Amino acid sequence: ARALGWIGGKESIKALRGTLTNDKFSMMRLAAIQGLKDSNDAGSFDALVTALNDDAMVVRSGAADALGSLGDARAVAPLVAALNREDNFYRGRSLWVRRHIVSALGRIDSRSAVATLIQTLDDADRSVGTAAVTSLELVTKVSFRVPAANQQEWLARTAPKWKTWWEENKKDYL
Repeated sequence: ARALGWIGGKESIKALRGTLTNDKFSMMRLAAIQGLKDSNDAGSFDALVTALNDDAMVVRSGAADALGSLGDARAVAPLVAALNREDNFYRGRSLWVRRHIVSALGRIDSRSAVATLIQTLDDADRSVGTAAVTSLELVTKVSFRVPAANQQEWLARTAPKWKTWWEENKKDYL
């Protein structure tokens, strides 16, 4: 499926979309997503949004990555909706698919994602908070440099700066 993405063309795209929609194996659906991502096919937007609701977390994660690569601002609302899907948590903890969704929101570079990114700063999974900071920097073009001994300390020092920034600037983003 990845090779079809590199080859490109209408028939390849059609085959990849069919695999994404109909294949019973999650790894084949993921490979189809990767092929569509490699082909940068904007016409696959709807199929990728639908894949955000796939039963397989790996497929949802791949769909988020592909939507981020497309950079289409229409993906913000479906990504935000997918972020809080019940099956993206386990025993109250964030699963790795949420990090992919937050990163995709940053790559889309839409101001409408900023409020959600601010909310994810406090995620129990530090990798989600770290992805939120990176995404906020991409979207807002603002960066806070704080000294820290490790990622946990860095996030603990950076998140309050972003929250203060948000209170001062949210009128420009809502």
